[in-house]
Amino acid sequence: MGKVIKLELEKTEYDYVDNLLTTQIEKLRSMSSAERIEWYNKSLFNKPINFTKQIDNTVYTVNTHFSETANESVNEKIVRILEQSSK
Repeated sequence: MGKVIKLELEKTEYDYVDNLLTTQIEKLRSMSSAERIEWYNKSLFNKPINFTKQIDNTVYTVNTHFSETANESVNEKIVRILEQSSK
């Protein structure tokens, strides 16, 4: 069974998230099946998540990769990190 994570939001935060979800659902409902598949494929991370950021005089480069042989999925990892940070 999946784990449930409870987030406490202020009403304005909840309304903001609710509006985003409603807007996205309505956008997807208005699309054809082919358009939804195209949207989904474009929404996935097809390339590694990499970026460079300069802070003061130092340039930081962040590169990511995902292991094909990992023991936990990205979702499981996120849940584990969130659970650890909530303790």
